[in-house]
Amino acid sequence: MFLTKSGSVFTLIALLTLISSKVNSAQIPINSANWKISSKGVEVVEKDGQSAFFINRGEVTYDAELFKDGIIEFDMFTGGERAFVYVYFREQSEQESEVVYLRTHKSNSPDTVQYTPVFQGRSAWQLYHGQNGTGAAYLPAEIWVTVKLQIQGGLLSVWVGNSDQPALDNIPLTGPTKGGSVTLRGNIPRVSKATYSTYFRNIKITPEKYDEFAKKATQRDSSKEAGILSKLSVSPAFEANKNPITNLPQQISDTEWQTVAASKTGMHEFLRSRQIPDGVRTWAVAADTILISPTAKTCAISLGFSDTLTLQLNGLTLAFADASYRYSENRQEGLLHDEQLTVFLPLRVGKNRLRAIVADSFGGWGFKATLRDCPSVSQQIPNSH
Repeated sequence: MFLTKSGSVFTLIALLTLISSKVNSAQIPINSANWKISSKGVEVVEKDGQSAFFINRGEVTYDAELFKDGIIEFDMFTGGERAFVYVYFREQSEQESEVVYLRTHKSNSPDTVQYTPVFQGRSAWQLYHGQNGTGAAYLPAEIWVTVKLQIQGGLLSVWVGNSDQPALDNIPLTGPTKGGSVTLRGNIPRVSKATYSTYFRNIKITPEKYDEFAKKATQRDSSKEAGILSKLSVSPAFEANKNPITNLPQQISDTEWQTVAASKTGMHEFLRSRQIPDGVRTWAVAADTILISPTAKTCAISLGFSDTLTLQLNGLTLAFADASYRYSENRQEGLLHDEQLTVFLPLRVGKNRLRAIVADSFGGWGFKATLRDCPSVSQQIPNSH
């Protein structure tokens, strides 16, 4: 079929209009009809000639269509003072979701952008850093900056501003795998001088069907490497404090414990399997394994933990360390890594009970242990505790 010139122009215009309408259809108007707006800390305003959400400490949620895979994109405008801008996705509830957030005061720092899963309403950012969760990005103050998230099955990429290179590039997702709500949130820490956290505008949420077999996370399964304590017998959670814990509550000793496997990184992430008791500020678990040695020998063990660790061998306390997050005095980040602490274990012939008591109150509750240069020592899950 041949078209006249005018017909071709008309067809081209119609096609461009159709494409434009499809693109614009992903943009969600800034109003209470399309978003659930928190009762405090959020206003709908005009900013630079466009409608925007102004957020002090508050959030807006879009749940008209459940989002699993696709693109989340928006413009943000921040003041440069210490504040945090969050994007929750695959959100099942306030208790469980995936989240990416930006530290507005840390432009071009290694952790400008942060990924973490959320369980029991608590993020685990201290367990997700470096190649597993953080990246640098240029985040100028008082300028509109575009942020784009691409979620494809078990992988996440994040772009910030005009950079062609993603701040987070195909990192493995570890939280909910089902579709859920999308929430945009801002928060200002109490010690910050910021007068607001962010403005949001031009918010686009574009769900896309994704072939789960097209691209998969290729994260190495470190839990199978030699020396990793990949399975532990773990107690129920109990109320604790940040001091050394040398004795367990009697009710914990009398309760059935559970065998828990480490993640692919070799880490035990207790928020996934242990329910925090209601109303407590600090909580803990005990995690046991049996080390079987053919001879009496001393073995080094490398330990990562968040926040505090009490380590016992055959009932004797060998070490205690506190890696809690502290912002000002005696500042420390509280990040879990493979070699936070090295302890030398005096193993006797036969069975040795190793117990790690890990307490937490903020930022991620985890434990990782690796025996070093002790190939003759085997591991066994205890029959009792």
